[in-house]
Amino acid sequence: MSTTEKLSILKRKRTTLRTAITKLSTKLNDPNSTQADIEFNAERLQIKLNELTLADDEIHDFLNDQKYSEDIIECEKYSENAHLLLFNSKKKVIQARPFCLASRIGSSPHQTAYITLHRKMLR
Repeated sequence: MSTTEKLSILKRKRTTLRTAITKLSTKLNDPNSTQADIEFNAERLQIKLNELTLADDEIHDFLNDQKYSEDIIECEKYSENAHLLLFNSKKKVIQARPFCLASRIGSSPHQTAYITLHRKMLR
């Protein structure tokens, strides 16, 4: 297989991965997504992003310096956007989880009250 053919195959693979990342981004930005959907799609996005990074590295091995410089800028855009989306998705999941607030009432250690609050109730 020639170098041109290998590069063509790798670029098609990268296109497929970028398409998958775009679809997952759309799902993660959907305001109707459940917490489970967000967690699942964020995990899938991380996997696809790792695969994309590997594909990009393989492609870069075939490029000359000029094409490498041009390609790396485009790759960084995809990577940064995906990482930002992952960060925001994890933040949404954390904010949606209930937490426990413990406070002491009185002087006796047996008089500890546990109040379970949901972050949405605090708004």
